[in-house]
Amino acid sequence: MAKQKKENGEIKFSDKDDMKPHSEAKVALYGEYLKKYLAILSNAKFTSKLNIYDVFCGTGIYKNGKFGSPVRAFKAIQESRNFLIKNNLKVTPISLNINDGNPKSVDKVSLYLTQLNKEDRCCDLQITNLDASDAFKNIIAQLSSKSSRERSLIFIDPTGYKVIHRENLLTLLKLNTEVVLFLPVSFMYRFKEVVQKDYNKAAYVHLRRFLYEFFDESHPIRQEKEMDVFEFINHLEEALRFENTFYTTSFFLQRNTNNYYALFFITSNILGLQRIIDAKWEIDPEQGRGFVYEADAIPSQLPLFPEIKPPFFKLRMEELERKITLYISNNQNCTNCDLYQFVLTEGFRTPHANQVIKKLRQEPKIQVIDLETNKEVRGHGTYLDYDHFKNKHQRVAFKML
Repeated sequence: MAKQKKENGEIKFSDKDDMKPHSEAKVALYGEYLKKYLAILSNAKFTSKLNIYDVFCGTGIYKNGKFGSPVRAFKAIQESRNFLIKNNLKVTPISLNINDGNPKSVDKVSLYLTQLNKEDRCCDLQITNLDASDAFKNIIAQLSSKSSRERSLIFIDPTGYKVIHRENLLTLLKLNTEVVLFLPVSFMYRFKEVVQKDYNKAAYVHLRRFLYEFFDESHPIRQEKEMDVFEFINHLEEALRFENTFYTTSFFLQRNTNNYYALFFITSNILGLQRIIDAKWEIDPEQGRGFVYEADAIPSQLPLFPEIKPPFFKLRMEELERKITLYISNNQNCTNCDLYQFVLTEGFRTPHANQVIKKLRQEPKIQVIDLETNKEVRGHGTYLDYDHFKNKHQRVAFKML
């Protein structure tokens, strides 16, 4: 941990106390999702309160002027509240609960956020200094006593996998909660085999326990089978769906050639899935998959997010076309509700699907049939949206020619 001093109420930083680009990308995605999350739920009639938990908050603010997850969350709350007040809309109470096991980190972020919150009291700010195990016990106890009209979001940073158990995570998800889990996948991938053989090293205990809880011994991750880090991420994403009880998607962050992290977003609400996929594509408009930090680039000239490169986007659209074609071929009664869910679970936005459907109709390879008239739909209406899905309103069916 970088050394820091508090002088005259101000935080002083060491030369090493800078935010790395991959961490900046991580909190950018988290911040973008929070904006969408708050925009929807802060004005929702059925929501009485929103609770945001940051289990490993870190320092919050860095020497190079970058903000960590707790400050990003606070500023998203502040922006949402100001918008609602300005437009005379309902303002839902929000609690921001931040914790870190390092007291120096807690002191720094507490000083900064407490000062910000004094100005307009935009949220109920709760700051604790608990070790990870106690922090999770505390959160579960709090959520268990909350009203069903309260919604919660929990952000868990890399060290989280060392203490969180499968059953605890499942318990959290069942408590009207969404989880954003950040994992050091390169480390986990690199040592997935050795931890199952070397039982003497204490450093392997947590990873072995995590893998054993989420994967049975017949799973490829538990076997000596070749796979790359992206296959490993896909297996983790599948496991975090808890037998398809929840929707899960991932976003990788590549720090250098051999160093990957990944954010996993888990929710029971498909609208939550749609919002995080929107955020992924806004950050990575090429593929909607991840962020790559080019280590050889000049730091001062390094853009946080790479520019759009049409060839990559074209490949992704071709991939989606193959997936949609196969899905419709295998599902004779594929409706707009079915296709909406399928497209999101495959990590694409509905405008992408509409683009593919339009192309397939023009070729022509598919038909879009109105289920009321049993005639082909004129125009480009596909009804791939949340409202139709939520209301189980099956307007059209997709059929291969």
